[in-house]
Amino acid sequence: MLSALKKVINVSGCEITIETEFPEFRQGDYIFCKVQVVGGEYEQQATSITVSLEEAYWESRGDYDGTSNQSYLRRNKIEPKVVASDLLIKTGETHSFRYSGKLAQNSCLSALDSNENHPHHLEHHTAGWFLVVNIDVPKAKDPEQRVKIQVNLCKEVSTILDALKQEIGFIPAFRYSLLGLLNKGDPHSTYNLNGRRGNKFRLDPPHRLKPHLDFLDLELVMRSDKTVQCKLVFDKTTEKSVGGFFKSLVNEDKARKHVIFSKEDLFDESGDPRYQHVAEIIDKEIQAVISGS
Repeated sequence: MLSALKKVINVSGCEITIETEFPEFRQGDYIFCKVQVVGGEYEQQATSITVSLEEAYWESRGDYDGTSNQSYLRRNKIEPKVVASDLLIKTGETHSFRYSGKLAQNSCLSALDSNENHPHHLEHHTAGWFLVVNIDVPKAKDPEQRVKIQVNLCKEVSTILDALKQEIGFIPAFRYSLLGLLNKGDPHSTYNLNGRRGNKFRLDPPHRLKPHLDFLDLELVMRSDKTVQCKLVFDKTTEKSVGGFFKSLVNEDKARKHVIFSKEDLFDESGDPRYQHVAEIIDKEIQAVISGS
């Protein structure tokens, strides 16, 4: 039943209602929605009505030291589909259409709206994922409106992150992207890895590991065979000395480990997450780093 998310917007005098199957989605999900158009006060001829998914994010440009940074909102339309062509929309008349689009497996996540630590807090609500409706009206500026949707981590990546938090005690530190620090308190982002997107997290170690590790950078990429490529970058605790300082300059204070998680590693036969098993695999790599330090 299409009732989990329902938004009513106004486009060029027409009342447009968008309904989706679910209130939230995960990376890699299909998004199915119903679009209903009700004619306004005046009869209108629409060359076409297009619905698309849209990814919006802030891109920063400026000096390396951040003294003259400027931010630009980038919008990428994904899977635009024409749901109606040469449509006469009469006053009070109702037209209904269906739309479907697929999120990429390693798509960006929705932005957090309420985090006051974000450098663009007042603007940040405009970033994230949207369903966009565009009406092509002859000899007029084509009006469009957006409805925000929530996109969360896929189940596979979420299982690995939750295992680190629940079973080992790591604490999310802050969010990274290729453009730098985006949002303190938001532990995740997407990034490009050799032309592919992935999820990147920085995590603080639990108290028992702090003598050995300063933090953990976790890079996770969902692959087409449903396995997860996991890169663990451990920032090892170094002595507060000149030697320790130079080790950090040449990255000798970092250790890198690679793990591939299969579906069987992540879930049992019932489809429930195997948090303890995932944690045991990662803890083995942690102990190898500690013993080799």
